Amino acid sequence: MDQELSQLLTAIASCVIALTAIVGVGIARGQLLKMGDAANVQTVQMLMNMNAAMNSALDEIAVASKDMVELTLEGNAQGGVTHEQKKFTAKQLAAKKSRYLNALDQLAGCLLRNKRIEKQYKQDYEHVITTAVKKYLMDTGSEARYRNLMKLYQKWNED
Repeated sequence: MDQELSQLLTAIASCVIALTAIVGVGIARGQLLKMGDAANVQTVQMLMNMNAAMNSALDEIAVASKDMVELTLEGNAQGGVTHEQKKFTAKQLAAKKSRYLNALDQLAGCLLRNKRIEKQYKQDYEHVITTAVKKYLMDTGSEARYRNLMKLYQKWNED
């Protein structure tokens, strides 16, 4: 039963990673086709780099979450997990979440500085920003660390 659950979680994590990559490539490709002049291409390249960093960090969160579940299952099968193991795995997951939120904060800052780009990308990133804020920030109290992210989230929720 535990092995089946572990395999299921691994399959789900793999699907999430693949879908994230596909969505990222689709967003980037679609936006590149819309923009023609050199300034817009530079902006798109910068956003694509941020998007790649964001997707990479999100993939790492999926892997760390899977590791946490596997550690718990392993611990249950073997009679327990040590406090150090739990602490280490939790710290890894927290660091990966922080990396993802930093990438999103940089993206939000870029979008806030360019009103035209913000309007273009709102449709593509509004769900990503909203999900990240609700899932990772609302109950952690770390909103102050990610000012651009929170400012963009609040602005888009007011619209």
